[in-house]
Amino acid sequence: CQGWLKYVAPILSNVASIQGQLSLDVERAEIMPLDLMNQTVMGKLYVHGATVGPGPLTDQLIGIARQIRALRKGTTLDPNTINEDLWVQMPEQKVAFTVDRGMISHKDLQIKVGDVIVNTSGGARLDGQLQMIASVPVQPDWVKENQYLAALSGKTIDLPIGGSIQQPRVDFAGLGSV
Repeated sequence: CQGWLKYVAPILSNVASIQGQLSLDVERAEIMPLDLMNQTVMGKLYVHGATVGPGPLTDQLIGIARQIRALRKGTTLDPNTINEDLWVQMPEQKVAFTVDRGMISHKDLQIKVGDVIVNTSGGARLDGQLQMIASVPVQPDWVKENQYLAALSGKTIDLPIGGSIQQPRVDFAGLGSV
């Protein structure tokens, strides 16, 4: 996770711990040892169930889940609240990835924080810069008793993630328009 895998799945970058199994299937690889920007790799990352501990991006994704919970309850998020969700779950899944012109991209990597599902797509450049979207599908049971949020049932909230692998930044402005 500290090497190349952090680019394929940035959620695994600099995490305190990961428990579970991952495997990789490389379908195509054109490796240019002296010209990293011209490498081409295509494949799939198989997650056979994993639990991921605290890290720069997991902390941000947990923050998304906490914001969603506060929104559902009609409260504001108290930054002094101790975060009981320090680990995220990665269910069994297959995640396609590509390496092209210095950008390592993935599509639809799913994590769970309690009852909040977050799907990430996008990726990281070889210089560590992130260009991702975190998508949170609004679950019908979240909004069934709230007439103001009922219109969101079945919709998805998209939040851009920028910054770097070491210091990711989620743009929470998308929650303000909910």
